[in-house]
Amino acid sequence: MTLVGDVGYGSGSAVGGSTSLAVVGAYVLAWELIRVGGDHERAVPAHERAMAEHVRGSREAALSAAMTLIPRSRLGLRGLAQGARLHNSTTADDHPPS
Repeated sequence: MTLVGDVGYGSGSAVGGSTSLAVVGAYVLAWELIRVGGDHERAVPAHERAMAEHVRGSREAALSAAMTLIPRSRLGLRGLAQGARLHNSTTADDHPPS
């Protein structure tokens, strides 16, 4: 059996939830395999049922975050750019080069 990390969940890059789902998913799959004595034909569907709600929630969170992070107007885009410049300038001041 091959497990394909966070690419198997792909909830979106906006929240990083796919990595968490990959770790939890591996744990749940391992448990299901133990529970059914290694029978992957029974473990995989049980894993999918156990993970379905978590995956849906992560995807909803990613969509919500994307709606917040992606500007929908010129004013929103300018505000995002200005916020990034402000953040970068304060970060650089807080940590001067060595």
